[in-house]
Amino acid sequence: MAKSSLHFDKSKVAHLQHSLRESFTHNKIFEDEENEYSTNFKDAIKFYRSELKKRVAAYTNRTNQKLQKKTNTLMCAIINLNSNHKLQDLEDIKKYIEDTLDTKVISMSIHRDEGKLKNPITRKILSGNNGAFLNPKDHKIYSDKKYTKKIDLEKYKIEKNYHAHIEFLGLDSKGYAIKRNYLNKFYLSKTQDFVAKTLKMERGHNYKKENIKSKKRLDSKNFKLQQKEVNNMEVIAQKFVRDRAIINNNKNKQLEEENLDLEVENGLILSAIEEAKEKSKQLEEENKRILAAIEKVKEKNKKLEEANKRILAAVEEEKNKNKKLEEKLATLENLKTMNNKIRKNMQQLQAKRKDYAEFEQLVKELKTKIKNKELTINELKNELKDRYKDINLLELKMKDDETTIEESKTQINKLKSENKALAYESINNTKKSVSSQLNDDYKHNNNNTKKKEDQLINLDELKSIDWEDDDEGMGIGF
Repeated sequence: MAKSSLHFDKSKVAHLQHSLRESFTHNKIFEDEENEYSTNFKDAIKFYRSELKKRVAAYTNRTNQKLQKKTNTLMCAIINLNSNHKLQDLEDIKKYIEDTLDTKVISMSIHRDEGKLKNPITRKILSGNNGAFLNPKDHKIYSDKKYTKKIDLEKYKIEKNYHAHIEFLGLDSKGYAIKRNYLNKFYLSKTQDFVAKTLKMERGHNYKKENIKSKKRLDSKNFKLQQKEVNNMEVIAQKFVRDRAIINNNKNKQLEEENLDLEVENGLILSAIEEAKEKSKQLEEENKRILAAIEKVKEKNKKLEEANKRILAAVEEEKNKNKKLEEKLATLENLKTMNNKIRKNMQQLQAKRKDYAEFEQLVKELKTKIKNKELTINELKNELKDRYKDINLLELKMKDDETTIEESKTQINKLKSENKALAYESINNTKKSVSSQLNDDYKHNNNNTKKKEDQLINLDELKSIDWEDDDEGMGIGF
């Protein structure tokens, strides 16, 4: 339980707003209990200005002077409380202040959101705006204003600072300053007695009765600076404190706790290892399934590649077929025409039976290809040219329709007749020339000589014949 304590301090309008918690403050670090307020800031400031106006007027009427700017027009009584005290418990104290100081109370508030965090091992103390900061968003306590380092509350002991703020006018009804004219040692001691009795709390030290030298009271700012220095000193002495704790037989307890923590941690580690093993086993099985799936995919890819090759070969074959279809296919009529021409030339060249047999075999092969539609006109001509280079087969340009073939035949027959007439004329002229030069010795062999001459002429003259193509027919030359 806290001891009774009251002290007076100068205040400001901003402090009034702070005590009513209508402005942000780092002093607040707890949210588990509600504060209590007698009024709100708007009504309080309105009442304050109204009463202050009266007291300033009283001062001016009494002194014929303006009130000095440095005059404390607002005071505050800060009172220690226990957790059970409520706002109504302060009513008697409020009346006492108003009666004894000839003033008016502007507001009363009870704060249950301030206090300290004490580390029992390091003895480090944290308080609002001094190492402890409440984040209004996540409602957690941090050790820095940027809310990056969360404080582990399990390592600290919470000591709440239950207290009340009673704000009142700093001038009495005649304009006298209360601090200068009322707050002497006798009044303060008497007030301490009254507060302790009213709140039913143990009174703090009565330095006069106990003949004890009173400690100089620090304001909140200086107290926090002092506490900060103490904390810094405690941080430096932290190792020494821990060693002292071991000497004071706390070592065994600490070791037991550490052993317990280690056992728990060890259990967690073993559990984690088992879990890791299980996961590893699952991963191995999954890896095997993946490898098997990869092999299947490879096999499928191999089959697809083979199928692709077959498709490409079929496409290439189809292209060749289409290419052949795009060209004009040879017909039996084309072969017949070419066969007749070649046979005539072979007769004129006195081809042997072996030559005819080979030619017949070739014609059969070509007929088969033509029936199967595997041979174009160009391929037919090339086949004959390659096999009968001596015959000098020229290009043939024939159409499939019967009308064009008949026209080609007519033109060829016409050319044959003209060439034949020219051949006979040339033979007759040659005969006359040869006959005049023959000796009488060859006259009795006239018949034999004539045959040889005819043969010679036929071979020489036929070789000079040029069978030319018309638009759709063909010609054969030697």
